[in-house]
Amino acid sequence: MIRLEDMDGNKITPTLTYCRNDKGDEQWQWRGFGNNRLLYGLDHLKQRPNAPVLVVEGEKTCEAARKLFPQHVVTTWSGGCGSVQKSDWSAIKDRSVTIWPDHDKPGLNAAHTIMSILTELGNTSVKTVDLPATIPHKWDLADKVPEGVNIDKLFTHTLDHTALSERILEKTNPRYEKTFSYTEIYAHAKNSSIEFLVLEENEPLMTHIANETLRELKEWHAIIGHSYDNQTLQKQASLTGIYTAWSKDMLDSVKKEEESLEKSLIIGAIAAKSKIDGIKFRDENGRMYDAKAQYQQQEEKMQKSMLNPSSSIKHWSQAAQKEIMRNSLRCNELTGKTIPAHIVKECIQIVDQLCAKDHSAQTVRSVIQEVMSQKAKGLTSTAQVNLEALSLAQTKKEFQLQKAVQLSHQKTLQRQQQRTLEQQHSHGLEH
Repeated sequence: MIRLEDMDGNKITPTLTYCRNDKGDEQWQWRGFGNNRLLYGLDHLKQRPNAPVLVVEGEKTCEAARKLFPQHVVTTWSGGCGSVQKSDWSAIKDRSVTIWPDHDKPGLNAAHTIMSILTELGNTSVKTVDLPATIPHKWDLADKVPEGVNIDKLFTHTLDHTALSERILEKTNPRYEKTFSYTEIYAHAKNSSIEFLVLEENEPLMTHIANETLRELKEWHAIIGHSYDNQTLQKQASLTGIYTAWSKDMLDSVKKEEESLEKSLIIGAIAAKSKIDGIKFRDENGRMYDAKAQYQQQEEKMQKSMLNPSSSIKHWSQAAQKEIMRNSLRCNELTGKTIPAHIVKECIQIVDQLCAKDHSAQTVRSVIQEVMSQKAKGLTSTAQVNLEALSLAQTKKEFQLQKAVQLSHQKTLQRQQQRTLEQQHSHGLEH
């Protein structure tokens, strides 16, 4: 096997094989091995018949993994991700098998194919390592271990065949992501008798908030172990988008209001939850004023708590303290439930480990959100995260929110200009 790279750095692995033709002539040719190819390291498998098996992608990675996991027999197949089905996997059909894929889509698909083949052969003890999103793209065991990553702990995070199938499906249809349309949000508003709050110019902000809120809702319900109805959550997410946009419009109309976006995200969530819970008000203005009053009470309570913080976060910056408190409040705003104390404690411990030198609000926020996201997936340990990757993801997320706000603002200005022109045209006709 020869490993080459093209001008773009893509891996090319043409197979050079020593062949003998029908006439008995022998020579090297660029030809593959055909089907039923032998696995790499069959002698190791034979020498250690009772040892667990680790399958990796590529001979180079196989040699590196043997040094990292000497308790396992490490093997691989030939020909890359597209040739998995051309190998003979019967040699490990009765073994305890763990697959460690390269961190990219082809690697995940190859792992799934191997699991399917071994399952069909009757293997009931095969699993795939679930690499967190913060691991560098295309990383494998032959590469340098990223800072802060414990590969022994990563090894304990695995998926069975069904879970891996769901994970691959999520790549094309993410479980926590949904793209709401304006029509869909309007339909939820109409069913809740608040269609008059839906302004077309607020579409970018409403849809963005609805999409993000649905993801949050599903994660929070998974964390607190609370069952939910998907249709109800979609309705709540839509209403949160509507009330958030309306709240921002109200706060922006008052010049003295500062940080209107941050406030409206909270007020909108509180208002939507009260609507979902069937709490009655004289009108929607009353609901909004009540939500704003609850927000102010929360802020006052949080400020008092920060005057005498718990010993576990006393050494944090005030901005960081506010993030952990705000995270707990967010769960209550959306679900009406409280985060289990042991999860809060573990979250604080992980923030301490990863943010020892950086307790800025953005860094702490990104780590907290990653911890909660991993908890929602049922992972028992979430310390293997890449701060730089998390920071970039958080920056991108906040940029997308700001972009939605700007687009809504632009559409509002365009709508106002259109109305002004229509009024001028109407006055011209009268004269």
